[in-house]
Amino acid sequence: MGLPIRVLIVEDSEDHALLILRQLAGNGYAPVSARVETAEAMRAALDSQPWDIVIADHTLPSFDSLAALALLEQRGLDVPFIIVSGTIGEETAVAAMKAGAHDYIVKSARGRLVAAIERELHESARRREMREVARRREREAEALALIALETAENLALPVLTQCIAERILVLFDATSACVRLKDDDDRLVAVALAGAAASALDPGHALPWGTGLVGRAAAGCRMVWTPDILHEPDVGAFADDLRLHRETLGLRAVLAAPLRAGDVAFGTLAIGDRRSRHFTEAELSFFQALADQSALAVRNGQLLAREQAARAAADAANRAKDEFLAMLGHELRNPLAVIGSAMAVLDRIGSREEAAARARRAVTGQTRHLGRLVDDLLDVARVTAGKITLARQPIGAPSIGERGVAALDSTAAGDAWGRTPRRPAPRPTAPGRRSRRARRSSAAG
Repeated sequence: MGLPIRVLIVEDSEDHALLILRQLAGNGYAPVSARVETAEAMRAALDSQPWDIVIADHTLPSFDSLAALALLEQRGLDVPFIIVSGTIGEETAVAAMKAGAHDYIVKSARGRLVAAIERELHESARRREMREVARRREREAEALALIALETAENLALPVLTQCIAERILVLFDATSACVRLKDDDDRLVAVALAGAAASALDPGHALPWGTGLVGRAAAGCRMVWTPDILHEPDVGAFADDLRLHRETLGLRAVLAAPLRAGDVAFGTLAIGDRRSRHFTEAELSFFQALADQSALAVRNGQLLAREQAARAAADAANRAKDEFLAMLGHELRNPLAVIGSAMAVLDRIGSREEAAARARRAVTGQTRHLGRLVDDLLDVARVTAGKITLARQPIGAPSIGERGVAALDSTAAGDAWGRTPRRPAPRPTAPGRRSRRARRSSAAG
């Protein structure tokens, strides 16, 4: 059985067309062909099926090779186009090559035809591969950009990981997808499930770290995969995977990549397929790129969650402190009120003893002082709770000093023991350390 090849022949001579087909068959090909000699027939042939190569005579009664080439170009088809003619001149051949023809062969050198066809088929396959690589890279770039956008918009960890699992499932046309994160007990806990995993497993399903295919991907911080877990040489080592993937999920092909921060894995991204499937190098590379980008997004989500938890704890501590201050203020105010009332009663009753009077004044003064402290404490509690708004106003430094001195004087003047505040006397100047002013006065005398 020869190598299949679909050949569209633009030729008005059936004999010449048969000669081309016999030449191909004699060189190991099994050609499927159609012969056309008008523009309408060529359009119909192009619509009927894809072609591997077009071979055209230059001159036909109502058609020519340049018109056939133009039809091919109009369709945007990248199909090798070879002119085989005995009437084409050099200038016309050059013009045809500039217009997009891949080669031209004179009929007297028809022996070159098969070699030219093989060369152009190889070049065509290479161009298709390059286009496919470009399209794949474009799709991958779009997918990475889309995941980056979705994860940036959804920093809440549960939403973010679920978005990743669902996106990976679609991108790889997989049956199942799962995101797992390491917990404090060194287990891989499922935090997001998509496809078959969502219906077969519960969120929070845990796998031991380092065991099974997914566990080994995390422990080794490297990608691990199998095209068919049932046909693994060391199938005994896959006992846990067999039970999970085959019996629970019905999967055969499994691919797992670590979610890593530097060289340390903190989770896994895994997909599975019910089919036996060989992952290409391009798919493996793309999957690890997706895992690395997902790891960055998940890490950011974890940091955000920790920050929010710390902020909530700090807010709770602040509220508890404010509540304690308010409670303390009220608890202190109650006995102070009783003391104040008792002192008022004693003042009304009066006492002949001067010492008792001084004691009452002392208690009264300290009660007032404690009352001011309690008021300040309650004001602080109200400010931190947002019940009082402080308004900033400019004030001069001398004014602050005067108020401070007045406050100290009033406190001292209220000393219940009858003591009169005294300002300290000026300190005498030590010998040999007179002030500059004193030295000047001495010199002037």
